This record gives sequence, C-alpha cells and structure tokens, in this order.
Amino acid sequence: MLGGFDRYAVTADKDDSRRRTALEKEAEYFGHFMADFPAMNVFYQGKPLMLIYTGTPVDPARVRAIRKLLGESGLDRHYTFRLIAGYLDSQPAFWANPNETPDGPIEIAPRYGFWSVVDRLNFWGAPPAPYYPTYNRVASGIENMTASIATAGQNGWNCATNTGEYRYCPDAALRYCGQGHENGCDRGVYETLAEFMTYARSLKPTFLILDQFNEFAQPDEGWNANTNDDVEPTRQWEYTAMQALIEQVTRYRKSTSPR
Repeated sequence: MLGGFDRYAVTADKDDSRRRTALEKEAEYFGHFMADFPAMNVFYQGKPLMLIYTGTPVDPARVRAIRKLLGESGLDRHYTFRLIAGYLDSQPAFWANPNETPDGPIEIAPRYGFWSVVDRLNFWGAPPAPYYPTYNRVASGIENMTASIATAGQNGWNCATNTGEYRYCPDAALRYCGQGHENGCDRGVYETLAEFMTYARSLKPTFLILDQFNEFAQPDEGWNANTNDDVEPTRQWEYTAMQALIEQVTRYRKSTSPR
C-alpha cells in the first residue's frame, strides 16, 4: 500500500536528481522487493497489485493528479493500481446513487472505482446512521469490500453527557454489540464483525479486506473493549478477536468456494 494522501505524493522532489514524486519513489522502493520475492505478490489483471491510499476525505483533485502521474510515469504499465479511501460510507459524492438513502451496501460510482480501506456499519443506531459498507463493481462482479470488528461514529466513540459521563455515541458500532448500547453486551458475540461478514458472503467480492487499527498504544477513548478495533491478541482480551475473525473467514471461504 502506497501513500497518496498529501500533496507531496504528486509533487516533484526538488532535492531528487530525477525529480521524482514521493509516490514514484514509494513504488520504486517496494517494486524492488516485489521483483526479488515474486511469490509474495498479489497478481491482478496480469500485473502485481499496488494499492494507493488517497486519504479521508477524498480530495478529487489529488486523485486526478495521481491517475495522471501513473500514466505519464509509465507505472501503470508495470503494476495494477487501485485507489483506496476511508469512510466512503459518508462521502455520497462518490456513490453511484449519491441522492439515495442507502438501505444496504453502497456501490461506488464506476468512474471513481475506489476501494474502501474502512467503512462504518450501523443500520440500527441513531442519526446520522444508517451506515453501510461500500463496494466497487466491475464487469465480472464485485471487486472489493472491507470488514471491521468495530467502527466509530461520526464524532468518534464517546458522546459524553453534560455531566461528563462517558457514553457511547449512538451511531457507533461496538465490538461486542452493535445494537444494545444501553442493554449490556454479550462478550461472546462479535456482532459488528458478524454483520459485516453477512454482507461479504452476499456480495462475494474478489478482494475482501479485513481492517484493523493497530492500537499498540492507548487509544483516545482509553482501554475499552467495546471500542477496540484491533484483532491482535492482548492481555486484556486474549485471543477472542482473533478467534472470531478466524471463524468468520472460515465460514466465508466455505460459502464462497466453488462446489
């Protein structure tokens, strides 16, 4: 995954003798490893696949500049590129039907073709929900969808009261219980992940990304199991998230494998 989320991605480096942009240098750097270890590449449409993160929210001008750069530099002759962005669920300008209130997964307009790196999912919460995962359609079917074990609302996780009391934002989708914020949570059920994977089994994307935020330090909301969107084993929650992910992936593969 390459970084295309700031102006330096498409700005020539004045200190570089070849006047390369940051994006070109990134592609060259990782391209060396991809050439040395070809068995570790993902080949798509006949070429090694590279993803370019365009930032959140998406800047259309930078996207146009990235696509122009890929063509002019010749990089798109060596690699298959896909542009990825965060929270496309809340950026209707890029939807195939931007004026429609979604009641299920949201198609990205073909002229953009963005892949999601993270989307919200919440069809049971208070406004500004509902949120649904997005997908990109190609001629052969659905190309991409992303699943998570928890997703914050528009204002994060904590929508504190006037008294300062911690309260989950009503449009967040919690780790253990997407729906019952006030009714307690069954720690044996990863409800948000299960809902995401239900949509994944229905869409059957060519690429299913399982997103996590690597919380190697205490996150803004503190050590809170219900707002933790990391699947790595921890002392607090042990292997439960990893096991939930393994079970969901196993179920997904069984449902999508040719019979």
